Parts: sequence; structure tokens; C-alpha cells
Amino acid sequence: MKSLSVKKILIVDDEEYSRLYLAQLIRELYPGFQLSFAATVGEALFLIKSDRYDLIMLDVEMPGMSGLELLAEIRKSFPCVPVLFVSAYKVADYIQKAIRLNAVDYIDKPVDPIELDCAIKKCFEEKKSVDTRDEPEDRLKLFTAQGDMLFCADDILYFESAKRNSIAYFCSGTNPVVVRENLIGLKSLLPVSSFLRVGRQYIVNKKYVKFISRSNRSITLDTGQKQIRLERISPEAFSAL
Repeated sequence: MKSLSVKKILIVDDEEYSRLYLAQLIRELYPGFQLSFAATVGEALFLIKSDRYDLIMLDVEMPGMSGLELLAEIRKSFPCVPVLFVSAYKVADYIQKAIRLNAVDYIDKPVDPIELDCAIKKCFEEKKSVDTRDEPEDRLKLFTAQGDMLFCADDILYFESAKRNSIAYFCSGTNPVVVRENLIGLKSLLPVSSFLRVGRQYIVNKKYVKFISRSNRSITLDTGQKQIRLERISPEAFSAL
């Protein structure tokens, strides 16, 4: 059994096979977790109003109301309950809407057990209830593929988008690290005095911006030992650099 304490999870999916398969994976990962199921949006709303869950897992496409619409309803009464989407629809617009509604993660079907394990751990991380920006700005606590890790802000050169995750690159030459946040979520965790999102692909440490080329829509980062050029920078970013 994993180290997490017993949690109550509601699985909402109109496909019975998907509900059972997901339940099987969770029971193998966390045998003590208590699972409830809903096949329709109506059942889900009834259960959510009747009991308190530590995590709600939603499909996206369901009859009557989409998972995104259901999440909007849930947020009216339960703004902080962790919600995890499990869906075969790999549509960027769905993912962005889920994040705007404060979903913790969005994983694909067929579900990979390792990815599911990471997503569940992410849902129950204590950092989700604490604003990481309360940490001293020279120390950043980020949730990585290896769990929570502390970083020196000045050692991070930039972050690059990797679908639902991000990759952190370091001035010191340390190997890149996968951070379990996309750029939208990551932006809310970083001190605005040091980091700036400069386009769809990058968040940079402003300290290392050396050259700006508006005509080429590029910036060059300089650590003193190496230079890295990033392209496709949004025009709005130049005014903030």
C-alpha cells in the first residue's frame, strides 16, 4: 500500500468498462481507498451533494452534460475539492478549460498506471492548499516527476512547455527536470518579479535575458557561460522585458 492515508474517491464515467478499469488500477495502487461510482451526471451531482469526497475523477464526454460543465457546477459548492479528468479526448481546448476550472490534471485513456499514480499524488499534495509564492523568492518548491523538490530560483534559466507538464532548464548545466505543471499552472507558482511567460512555449528567468529581437520575435538568454536563443516570442512579452 502507498503511504497516502485512506481517501474517498468518486469516479464519474458513463462507460462501465472505463469505471471498472480505473477502479482496478486504483485498488492496485491504493488498496485502502474507498471508491464510489456514477454513470450519469445526475448520479454524480446527487452523490457529491450527499457525501464529501477527497477526489473526483471525471470523464469529459458524457450524455446530458459534459465533464467540464459538471466541474463548473461542482465548483459552485466545492471550490477546493481536487478534480482529475480521465478522457480519451486529447483536445487542447478541453485541457485549457479544465485548468481554468482548477482541475488538478488531465490524463489520457487508456490510462497508464504510472501516470495515474503521479496524478493522484499530485491531487493530494499539501502544496495545493498553500500558495507557493509565500516561500522566499530565492527558493521554489515544485512538484516534479520525483516528487516535491526545492530549487534555487536563480539557478533556473527557463521552463519549456511539454503538453501537460513543463521542463525546467538550469544555468548550472544540471540535467533538465520534468515539472508536473503546464505553463498556465506554473505561472501562478512562480514569483512574478523573477519569471515571465514570453509565449506559448516558454517561461524565462528575466535575470538572464541578454538580447531582444522584435523583428525576429526572439530573445537570447545569457548565463555568462552559454547563450540560448528562444524563438516565437509573443509581441506582448517585449514590453515587459
